[in-house]
Amino acid sequence: MAQSGKPQKGGNGPDDLDALGRRIGEARSRRADTGARARGPSTNLGLAFRLSTEIVAAVGVGTAMGLGIDWVLGTRPLFMLIFIFLGMAAAYVNMTRVLKQFDRNMRGAQDRGQA
Repeated sequence: MAQSGKPQKGGNGPDDLDALGRRIGEARSRRADTGARARGPSTNLGLAFRLSTEIVAAVGVGTAMGLGIDWVLGTRPLFMLIFIFLGMAAAYVNMTRVLKQFDRNMRGAQDRGQA
């Protein structure tokens, strides 16, 4: 529906626009406060999903690489076993890196008084 260009009942004067601007500013400040808490350190469930995904991906990629090399060279299952262990090592390195970052985030949140 098209607007006729005439101010509607109740007016759209400068006072109404100022009041609207104040309400928008208040809403943005409230949203910024809650958004900072929501974007804080990862939740435990999110961390668990991330760690499990990284473990499965690292071991899966290692297995696939080992199978591919074994297929090309005809050396079953030598490289598959080697790359499975390399995938496990990569998963361990990723886990320690993620957990150290999580620990730093939690300590920072405690220092700020958010946790």
